[in-house]
Amino acid sequence: MNETEREVLRFVEENDVKFIRLTFTDLLGIQKNMSIMPCELEKAFSKGIPFDTSKFQGFFHEKAFLRPIANTLALLPWRPQSGRVIRLFCDIIDEKGNHTKYDSRNVLHQTIIKGKKKGYEFHLAFECEFYLFKNDTYGNMTNEPIDHGSYFDIAPLDQAENIRRDICLTLEKMGIQPLSSHHEAGWGQNEIVFAEDEPLCACDNFMTYKSVVATMASLSGHTASFHPLPIQGQPGSGLHIKIMIQKDDVWIEKNDFELKQLKKRIQNRLPEMCALLNTKKESYERVNHLDPHQLIEIDHESVILHAADSMCNPYLAVSCILEALMDEEKKDYDILPACLEDAHKIAHDSSFLSSFLSESILKVYSH
Repeated sequence: MNETEREVLRFVEENDVKFIRLTFTDLLGIQKNMSIMPCELEKAFSKGIPFDTSKFQGFFHEKAFLRPIANTLALLPWRPQSGRVIRLFCDIIDEKGNHTKYDSRNVLHQTIIKGKKKGYEFHLAFECEFYLFKNDTYGNMTNEPIDHGSYFDIAPLDQAENIRRDICLTLEKMGIQPLSSHHEAGWGQNEIVFAEDEPLCACDNFMTYKSVVATMASLSGHTASFHPLPIQGQPGSGLHIKIMIQKDDVWIEKNDFELKQLKKRIQNRLPEMCALLNTKKESYERVNHLDPHQLIEIDHESVILHAADSMCNPYLAVSCILEALMDEEKKDYDILPACLEDAHKIAHDSSFLSSFLSESILKVYSH
């Protein structure tokens, strides 16, 4: 047991923690968890806690274990202060303690290692859009958005400002720094921007963000939707990913030529990545309404991808993007797939994707 794990054990004992949520993201990008009691935490760190893989798409009937990652500890502020609840992200390991092929977080970790060997380091910032819908008297989501406001509106047209406030304050308590929030263009549509971080932390923060948004919405009597096109005729919701790139210890910024070259690398591989960036049929309605030149942009310090949406598995999506940024193969930019079925076919035939994704993962995104 390392010192960080011992610190977590001390934290649990000294802060009246009664439940530990072991959290991971399945291959489709859905956050899952199980709770253990404090008496099981030391075992979890040393051997992992077994779970049934047969219930998850893309997993085979093999023994797998959740091993918590000590430096991802966060208190859940909305849970009781007496008998507290903490959350730890987990590695998915086998009986020998090795990462399994289902561990999408480890896929990103391996991409980061590959990048460092090539002299690359990356920072990411996410901007995530979502809709809020009213619930009925039974607590079920209706088709009615929380308001009919538009871009940058204020109350009373904007009925979500208190929910966004609760989201931002909760994120701060969990160690995630929101930078700005506002009403977006669609009815009941919102956006929150949070600070940049290295890729693994950024993706962990994104999964935490989605959980906090859903929880704060529910506590207010509403339901949050990250669906790419929840209301026909209204703007779709995207996930805007800003990537800052360091090469050989120098940040690439204020250099249009280098940034344009990196943008071109993502463009070249975008058709192959679409199945992982856009996982719903409606994703392609949203993307195909965008100007192709708006899918990827550059500013004075970064490359910004607008093609993804928030239903993706962020670890796999970011792995694809970073792998593309490091890919020096010259390739003509192909037309984007028009639908999910086309995206699956392109992914199935992609030697680029198969170079860093396991067959198990590719089957989920190319069936």
